[in-house]
Amino acid sequence: MELEDLKKGWREIDEHIDRMDENNEMAQRVVREHIVSVRERLKNRFRRMTLLCLMAPGVINLLFLEIDGIGSWTKFAFLFFFIVMAIHKGFLWRGLAKTDYKWMTGKEALISTFKLEKFQKVGILIGFPLALVVIALFMLDLYRAQEMYAFYGACCGMVVGFFAGFRVQRRIRKEFQQLRGALEEELS
Repeated sequence: MELEDLKKGWREIDEHIDRMDENNEMAQRVVREHIVSVRERLKNRFRRMTLLCLMAPGVINLLFLEIDGIGSWTKFAFLFFFIVMAIHKGFLWRGLAKTDYKWMTGKEALISTFKLEKFQKVGILIGFPLALVVIALFMLDLYRAQEMYAFYGACCGMVVGFFAGFRVQRRIRKEFQQLRGALEEELS
């Protein structure tokens, strides 16, 4: 009787361990799929930002044709800002596109994600002062040209743009945090 109980106990433990292994594999698969989906969302977001930054100078130059009194420094500042931001977002887009988390170790993937996130923060530190200079030049030109309604519209656009940019940056930060969290979960 005792030997039979031991054999039965061993079988139950083996079955339990097999079920735990299956659950662990399923959990790892879900984590990997989550990592890939967050990476794809970030990649698509940076691709759209790159395309918008590349299209913006053309659209803005068409608008400048309608407004008299916009200086060449302002036009150059707009062009420079959007080219720098397009290059920055393009690097982030390509970095995420090249990164294949399925074939990287957890540590390599986490390091890669930290580097991309750091590069994103550097872009904010560069882009925000550039944007302030561009906006200041634009508003100064509008004020000099006595285009007061355009000046007021630019003020409102600046406020709306600030909140929209803040919202986009918060989403990007949240997605990077989700990506890091999923990678850290896979490591542990």
